[in-house]
Amino acid sequence: MKHLIFVGLILFSLVSCKIVHSTSFNSNNSGEISVYIDMKEFAEKMGKGASKKTEEKLAFDSKKNENLDNLTMVEYIGQTNGISNVSTIVNKKKYTYGLYLKFDNPASLNEAMNKIQHYVATGKDSSAVLKTFEYYHFSDKKLILKEPLKKSDSQESDESSQKLEKMTEMISMQWDVSFAKRKIKKVNSTLELIQNGKKQVTLKIDGNQMSKRDSETIATIDLK
Repeated sequence: MKHLIFVGLILFSLVSCKIVHSTSFNSNNSGEISVYIDMKEFAEKMGKGASKKTEEKLAFDSKKNENLDNLTMVEYIGQTNGISNVSTIVNKKKYTYGLYLKFDNPASLNEAMNKIQHYVATGKDSSAVLKTFEYYHFSDKKLILKEPLKKSDSQESDESSQKLEKMTEMISMQWDVSFAKRKIKKVNSTLELIQNGKKQVTLKIDGNQMSKRDSETIATIDLK
């Protein structure tokens, strides 16, 4: 599934991993987000040596992209208007690796999310286009979480397509959403849902379910 966050970075051998979007919103819709890969299960299956090699490939603050002026991902995302405090997440004990940033509003958050995808895509294809997908949509007292649907690539062979399909089925996703002051009234979603009090919710989906989605909407969160 080419449109999952970081999936382009983990196609080299990862299995049984989880991609987490942990987002916290303030009362004015500014906030912070951590987007990271949880490799604990992978490390347990493949050993610490394999996870160390993977860690080197996820060096977002040192690995450069020659198709984007040799910028690191941290540098590239840090140039986004309304984005600040971009840094890497590296927790070797928990085997989690990713990015942390603060955003001024949902528009800057969405731009940063698209630029993460763009950075990954241009690493393989210099002609990749920066998209404008809306991952987080706020309207009045409602937040809609979205994730792009899988798109088939006519240039891919059946064999490579099948390999990609099998690999993405091993990648689960999780959204942790919290609100500093506002309370959650209702959550509509077909995903596994865990509501932690009145201000936090967690949504989970495995790779197989993710690949079979027919809607971009992950959840609709109504706020009081």
